[in-house]
Amino acid sequence: MNYELFIAKRLITNKKSKNSISSSIIKIAIVSIAVSMIVMILSISTGVGLKNKIKEKLSGLNGHIVINKFDVNNGFNSVKPISKKQKFYPNFNSVDGIKHIQVFAT
Repeated sequence: MNYELFIAKRLITNKKSKNSISSSIIKIAIVSIAVSMIVMILSISTGVGLKNKIKEKLSGLNGHIVINKFDVNNGFNSVKPISKKQKFYPNFNSVDGIKHIQVFAT
């Protein structure tokens, strides 16, 4: 038998200690550990859900793929537009999974 389980069962089932102060302390400790585990599980699950929602909102705002002109300066204000008159632009209609192409200006 597991040593920790043996000690725990002995402390909980001891008839002499039912009326002592240590039995109430043990019960409070068990309840507090259970409540803290529930709170940790809830906080992790809400954090993961919030992360997924933020990811969905950002992809809806910006799109899944953004094609920009290559520039050494990667600042947001330095985005230069690509001309719509490119060789690859008409070929996007034949690719599966592409529903829409949106031109944007900054």
